[in-house]
Amino acid sequence: MFIERRQHSRVKTVVPAQLTEVCGGLRVKPKLATCRNLSAGGALCISSEPLGEGLLITVELHLPDAVLRGQAVVVRCEQSEETGMYHVATAFVEHSQEFKNRLIGFVRAMAAEAQ
Repeated sequence: MFIERRQHSRVKTVVPAQLTEVCGGLRVKPKLATCRNLSAGGALCISSEPLGEGLLITVELHLPDAVLRGQAVVVRCEQSEETGMYHVATAFVEHSQEFKNRLIGFVRAMAAEAQ
């Protein structure tokens, strides 16, 4: 039996995103992605490029009314056998209160639409 252990409500969505490795002062090219599900605790993004587990990244989410930026850790990265794309699971670790509030508002609005 599988027991769901998530702390935050999660919604399915299609949100453009950029995932950028945090490398001190070095400029790293962002990886374009699409966020497929989202919660206040993290996101699942689809990317054509892999990211290593444990990597600290900046996640930029292009919501309809705002662009949110926060830091996350890659908790899992698996390549789809069907599409060849990478499913990058992230956990948010550092972000502003505004990021959190806007993200929670977006997730609640999406959940209400789905009902």
